[in-house]
Amino acid sequence: MARCNHCGTVNRDGSVFCQSCGKRMEEAKVSEPAPGPTCASCGTTNAPGMNFCKMCGSSLVAAAPAVEVRPQALPDKLTCAGCQKQTPSGFAFCQHCGHKLAAAGSAVAPVTQDKKVAVAATMMADAPHLPTPPAGMPRSGPTGAVPTATASRPAAGDAFAATMGPTGGASAMVAALGAEAAGRGAGTASSTVKTSPVRPEPIVAEKLYATLVVVRRDGSDGETVRVTAPTFDIGRSEGGLTFTDDVYLATRHLRLSFDGGRAVLRPLETTNGVYVRLRGPVDLHPGDQFLVGKEVIRFELSTAEQHDLPIEEHGVRLFGTVPREGWGRLRQITAAGTTRDVWHMARPDLVLGREEGDITFPDDEFMSRRHAAVRRANPRPRLEDLNSSNGTFLRVRVEHTLVSGDLLRLGDQLLRVEL
Repeated sequence: MARCNHCGTVNRDGSVFCQSCGKRMEEAKVSEPAPGPTCASCGTTNAPGMNFCKMCGSSLVAAAPAVEVRPQALPDKLTCAGCQKQTPSGFAFCQHCGHKLAAAGSAVAPVTQDKKVAVAATMMADAPHLPTPPAGMPRSGPTGAVPTATASRPAAGDAFAATMGPTGGASAMVAALGAEAAGRGAGTASSTVKTSPVRPEPIVAEKLYATLVVVRRDGSDGETVRVTAPTFDIGRSEGGLTFTDDVYLATRHLRLSFDGGRAVLRPLETTNGVYVRLRGPVDLHPGDQFLVGKEVIRFELSTAEQHDLPIEEHGVRLFGTVPREGWGRLRQITAAGTTRDVWHMARPDLVLGREEGDITFPDDEFMSRRHAAVRRANPRPRLEDLNSSNGTFLRVRVEHTLVSGDLLRLGDQLLRVEL
């Protein structure tokens, strides 16, 4: 391709005269075409004369210098009032931007801001898709779609900032140019778009009914569970808190209910039950079970022994221990559900311990030296802890109202309830 040295027009190979200025091509020096404009969005170098990037479709006209240089009109060319480029005579529309050309010999109207807005709207409407925004700016939407949502952030003083955000596209560019024209006409800067402040949804805090703390075997605190429901179940595999490895627990072992400021414990199974640590002496009822160390003891109230009559055979009375007035007995329950030992109580009180007392368990490392006592009182016998290290626990038979700090023994687990 040969370029005319006079007007710079690229002509076909073999041309004798320049198709633009008519100078002989012999006077023109054949040279390689200069590189075309570089896209400001993706950095691609395009061929000379291209108006849109071949890779991303961005307008290459926007990358032109801000200072407009109006070329000198040639005798056989018309200057476009929109883009200020020249088109050969005889064309009705500009070959660069499609703007309608003025008739030959007519005065060229000055380029105003309104015309820039109209030309920008025409160029963007003819574009096959929305221009790709510069690096670092978000895309305005799917190809070919013109969003209609309002801007989510104000303009930053210039028209280009108004095209940022969710609106984007051709409508945003035309609106920005229109805003710039209105601002210049009024002699003031572009007005700031005011948007209503977005109020975040209020965060509703969960109501905390209680906190359950798992107590380790060494007495330290383990896992902490927040109870945020008015009904909370604990079990081996079902409920808000589960212990899958504890074979002494039922599938759903106990239920905690919170109503009117009260916390109520209710056992859901009858095999092993739930034990609550004593805070002071409590009355014993026939059939009550309590836990001292690792020993499970059941209290029974019986007076049958004092009513037993001596046995005589053939006029001979059986020789044996004289019957005493007994007011109750303690039965030791094994893991097999059988009875290991039975202790009849005839004295006013009976002490259980590891080393001292009426009944001792020297092999129980969880029992204190003097652990607990069962005392005869009116109207009912009473169970009392003797300041033992691990405490004495009484099994809950129906329902039990909890207070903050209560310790629960269920299966092989020890939990502390904090209200």
